[in-house]
Amino acid sequence: MEQALRQFLARLEAIDEDHAGLGDTNVRELMGEDILRGFLRLEPDFIPSGEYGLGPEGNQRVTTTITRFVTAARTAAEREGINTFHARLAAFQNDGVRTVDGSNFNDFFGVKDGTWFDAAGNDLR
Repeated sequence: MEQALRQFLARLEAIDEDHAGLGDTNVRELMGEDILRGFLRLEPDFIPSGEYGLGPEGNQRVTTTITRFVTAARTAAEREGINTFHARLAAFQNDGVRTVDGSNFNDFFGVKDGTWFDAAGNDLR
């Protein structure tokens, strides 16, 4: 799981170099929704929204990157026994996983408080 997350974050760093704004609140929220649906909740037949508030090229690169991550993360989570919403959230928000340049999940997504979600990943607020 850590390798999948580290590669995902490195790819986001590369996108951010060409398409500034990945750390903007609205972009973070849109990307976070796709991570919530695709990896944390394991939505069947998940397809990323493709709309992140960037230009067409930036949106496409993020879509491709999220698709790759969700596929790799689901496989890793299954292999490692990370089989609940809250366990997947903890694995995704692993502060110890950083890129070579020092980025972690918080740089692109912020922190989600697990107590705000039930076992299925529904927001309780």
